[in-house]
Amino acid sequence: MIEVNRLRYLGAEYRSRRQYPKAIEFYTKALILNRPYMGQDMRTDHHIVGCLIAIYKKMGKWKDAEEMYETYGRNQWISKHIDLEVAELLEKQGRYAEARAVLQPWVDTLRKPMNTGCG
Repeated sequence: MIEVNRLRYLGAEYRSRRQYPKAIEFYTKALILNRPYMGQDMRTDHHIVGCLIAIYKKMGKWKDAEEMYETYGRNQWISKHIDLEVAELLEKQGRYAEARAVLQPWVDTLRKPMNTGCG
């Protein structure tokens, strides 16, 4: 675990310097080393995956961010949150039908009931 934390620190250091490819390299190594422990330390899991997603978004690497959500995010975060994020990334890639399909199950929960309020 010490090595994972060291790699996370280095990833954060390069990220703060906007040296994103180098940051991805260290976060990816941390992710690989942490795989056997996934789910045991959610803070570490969230940090590594969240940082990689943020970097990919910053770089406009929508497909890579989408893959991180699909591979790791669904195990860690609430489905509705993941679906909204994935739909946004699909939209940025011009994959509108796929984005709509991802959001469709949530449409009814997002609709406001009719005939409520004043009047």
